[in-house]
Amino acid sequence: MDKDRINKLKECLEKLETDYQIQYDVDGLPEDVREWPDEVDIDEISICFPDDYDSEGYNVDELFFYIAELDSLKEIDKTTSRTKHIRQTIIDSKYKDWETFRDKLCRYSFKNDNYTVRVVRNPFLIGATNSKNGNYEEKFGIGCSNPYLALELKYDDDNLLTDKEENELLEQITFYLTRVQGTAIYISEVVDVYNVQDDYYDGDNEEEDDDEEEIIVKVSDLIGYGPILRLYRQAKMSEDKEIKFLQFYKIIEYISPLVAKLNAYDKLNKRLDLLASSSRDHQYLDSIFEVTRKYDMDVKDDYLAESVVKNCVDVIPLQEFIPKRIRKNKMSNKPIMQESDMKDEQLSSLQKLIARIIYATRNSIVHAKSNYESNGYEMEGDELDDGNVMMEKIALSIIQWNERQPDNCKMH
Repeated sequence: MDKDRINKLKECLEKLETDYQIQYDVDGLPEDVREWPDEVDIDEISICFPDDYDSEGYNVDELFFYIAELDSLKEIDKTTSRTKHIRQTIIDSKYKDWETFRDKLCRYSFKNDNYTVRVVRNPFLIGATNSKNGNYEEKFGIGCSNPYLALELKYDDDNLLTDKEENELLEQITFYLTRVQGTAIYISEVVDVYNVQDDYYDGDNEEEDDDEEEIIVKVSDLIGYGPILRLYRQAKMSEDKEIKFLQFYKIIEYISPLVAKLNAYDKLNKRLDLLASSSRDHQYLDSIFEVTRKYDMDVKDDYLAESVVKNCVDVIPLQEFIPKRIRKNKMSNKPIMQESDMKDEQLSSLQKLIARIIYATRNSIVHAKSNYESNGYEMEGDELDDGNVMMEKIALSIIQWNERQPDNCKMH
């Protein structure tokens, strides 16, 4: 590193120390930058914000980029800090071994033509904002950046997304991470040290696993944004079995109007195709009315689950999640069948059975405090554990089915 870059780095580090009370360390060099030689090789600089229990390493160019952005630093809300070309939004999870889990998440980056989204530990902008606001307290184990993990959106140029587009992108990414990691990842907030409980503690800092390779995902490969992604993540966040089930059921309710409409379109087109070979008599016109009546039936509560299951879900792998009690009482203990052995009428029967189980279970939960009469298809107690595994698979199938639809049909 030549003299000019050394002098620039000295100015940057002095600014961080003066304006943000940031401590720094470079292996083999004096603590005081004024004592540094004019030329030196520096691979990494360790940065430590006030009350952080650990430092974070940055290469020189990365640190220059952050510091050049600090003049435009602003706190958007308790979740997000940003500059002109960088946005950092805090994420969290209820995963028990959070420190190890954070290391796994930091392997992911999401790339587009002019920006990259990374999962970053000890986020620099969040740390700088908390330092400015005095939002840190050593006795609670709350530093400026150490408790936090963030999604960092960094632009390569001035072609920025709108706020709405950024928010939707982060929703797509949190859904992706939730799906591949199997536990809910969600937008979170900074800890307010003025309202924190006396027993707050963030946990021991464990050793990072540096052996994991980076996972790069193209933004274009992410599932398109839509409220359905948020519904899935909310279901994954729920710890109560019944609430989780109902949250997954909301995805069925959400997609059902589209499924019913596409079915109606298909049937109506087939009726209209007959015009070339049939007269427009009362029987033909009645058949069109029949299509509309079928559409009305498809969107009713007692049929929407069946309509969605038939059109969006491969039910054959779901057989194993049918409770033994229901299998015994409603299926005469029939064994799990392979696709090659299953006839059309057996497949249709299985679809109806799974839909009936879902709808009955939903009703038993929703109407538990009223005079609900069981029909024997409800999943109960511990059966909901497998039931929620089944519902998650159904939810993911619905999301993928929606993604395959043309843009003019897709639920956004």
